[in-house]
Amino acid sequence: MKDKGKSDAEKLAAAALSIRVGGFQDPEDLPGFSHFLEHMVFMGSEKYKSENEFDDFVTTHGGNSNAHTACEETVFVFDVLPKYFEGALDRFAQFFISPLLLKDSMERELRAVDSEFEMAVPSDSVRKEQILQSIVPPGHPVGKFMWGNSKSIYIANDPDGSILNQRLNEYRQKYYLANRMNLVLQSRHTLDELEEIVRKIFSAVPSGPEPPGLDYSHLPPPFDVPEYNKIYKVAPVKDLNEVELRWALPTLLAHYK
Repeated sequence: MKDKGKSDAEKLAAAALSIRVGGFQDPEDLPGFSHFLEHMVFMGSEKYKSENEFDDFVTTHGGNSNAHTACEETVFVFDVLPKYFEGALDRFAQFFISPLLLKDSMERELRAVDSEFEMAVPSDSVRKEQILQSIVPPGHPVGKFMWGNSKSIYIANDPDGSILNQRLNEYRQKYYLANRMNLVLQSRHTLDELEEIVRKIFSAVPSGPEPPGLDYSHLPPPFDVPEYNKIYKVAPVKDLNEVELRWALPTLLAHYK
């Protein structure tokens, strides 16, 4: 019997790919660079050169896509009708195999990054996070400006963007490596079918040596500072009154299993 409680969205095939690189790895002179690269890989590839090829394919076939850049990872997700899953995966994989990263696309995507930043500025939750980021010890990655905007992602004496584009390609080649990625698929396909699809489509994603400078264990806890043990009064943007209590805990990565 058909389960009438199932929604159309539950019938879609879906994929998520995470890469172990995020705002913590932003170059010191280019805050928000990881977020910028996340935007740029959508802008066409050697195999599918149209800037909107992937998004057009997914939305035309009943799905959606999105991505976000966090502190230590970047995540790309999409869903689509199952019969078009392999075609969508092929286009998706090109983000990590041969993205064009054209200079001509950079200005448009910088405007998109700018737009996301401007939308975040009046967010009360984001404003509180920025207060916390401002009190960490100098040089700690938690204090980085990971949103990025057109002022932070800027190189002087680079009028045509050639240097910025070169840095973008070098950054991708350094961090967008298969051995730093995790891929999860959900579909009505059998596991054998999914494995065959993944091996065929994703085998060309390059691997490489682990980039240096990704171990933060030598750094002091970001909130073990007198400034953390205070009361902060924040004027909200929205009409609200609330009390928020926070505790800073040590890392639990060694215990999560």
